Amino acid sequence: QDERVVDVAAAYAAAGGSNPDEAAALASTFALLNSEGGLDLARRVTREALARGNPDHVLPLASLTLAVPITRPEKIIGIGINFTDHI
Repeated sequence: QDERVVDVAAAYAAAGGSNPDEAAALASTFALLNSEGGLDLARRVTREALARGNPDHVLPLASLTLAVPITRPEKIIGIGINFTDHI
């Protein structure tokens, strides 16, 4: 939000989050997307972290190097368009 990125796992721990299931859901993007309620949890933690504005957990986007969010996907689906007649 507004060129800021939240480290949700660190923000959750710093806020005193102690639910092991929630902490596991925030451990990686893969876990977050595969945990029931993971996105809602991330949204809540993000909102709270932005409200607190802790510079250890809310970082400027420009200071980060973005990488692949899911390093070991279960499957990869590719769609090729070899012929333009059907487009």
